[in-house]
Amino acid sequence: MKTVLFAAAALAAISMSGAASAQTFTSAPGQWSLQGQLQMGSGITVQCNVDLTLQVNAAGNGQITSATIAPGHPVCATVLLSGFGWPALVTSSSSAGGMIDVTGFTSSIPPCNGTLSGIVIDGPNQDAKFDMVYFPGGGCFVDGTLNITPISPTTMPLQP
Repeated sequence: MKTVLFAAAALAAISMSGAASAQTFTSAPGQWSLQGQLQMGSGITVQCNVDLTLQVNAAGNGQITSATIAPGHPVCATVLLSGFGWPALVTSSSSAGGMIDVTGFTSSIPPCNGTLSGIVIDGPNQDAKFDMVYFPGGGCFVDGTLNITPISPTTMPLQP
């Protein structure tokens, strides 16, 4: 069960959502894939392959429209995600990138639900960095980096 919590936390960190003082994405509209391995933990640490789809509309509003977790660790396959349309809100932005907060993440693991704050989008390198990002209450964390690539017909880099 703790292993499942870890995998869910990683995905939650990746999924993005709303904050009260959020800004919009400047690279709108388009779709991007965020892929890679994330380490997740809550007592036990596992590494899972994650693939998220971020869609940004013409107004600059973003949301995670789908997410998959593939085995790395056997527990990764037991995590169920739901409620897509997770809002992705920019909390800070500069020419070098910015930060986003994630809320609305829904998983089959109760401690790995809710909001993850401080996910760094590195504009020049097109990475989403989770530097020991925790869910509220500190029960689950996500750590690692996902590569950001445009999904055709989008060609521009993602910029918060």
